[in-house]
Amino acid sequence: MLMLEAIGEKQYRMLGRLVIKKYPELAKELLASYMQHQPLEMDHTKLKNYFTIFCRTQGVKEEDYRGPLFKSEKVSKRRLFTACMMHLYCPQVYHDVSLSRTGFVLAMSETLRQKPANVSSTIREVVLWENRYDDFASTVEQSLEKILNNDNKNYPQTLSL
Repeated sequence: MLMLEAIGEKQYRMLGRLVIKKYPELAKELLASYMQHQPLEMDHTKLKNYFTIFCRTQGVKEEDYRGPLFKSEKVSKRRLFTACMMHLYCPQVYHDVSLSRTGFVLAMSETLRQKPANVSSTIREVVLWENRYDDFASTVEQSLEKILNNDNKNYPQTLSL
């Protein structure tokens, strides 16, 4: 049996062409599904502003949530912020974790003053948490809505839910 992780770029393209040729309806369905999960935001320079708004809406100080964290409450808040930003910048990650974007990871790393590997790890945790825990998913939705509503007061042209 062929392992999909072991095939190269050339084989992926070949598979794509075969699916389009032999199963056009499936190809349309797959593309439509992927297109549903396009990012709402692409400008990584806004991450710091979103972090400021997030901290304000949570009633916490920004500096307390940057760098290494050792208290579970703070780690949970950082996870919450990461989940909110994933919905804005790379929602496709919820369907395939390998689709996380390097630019997003690096920008989050800079914003949170955390190593990129730790941000990637947090992304995997957040995907797991959101798929497993409905209360976390609803908290993410509420927090994202607060962030976007506050951001719209400062930048009316910014996207909203």
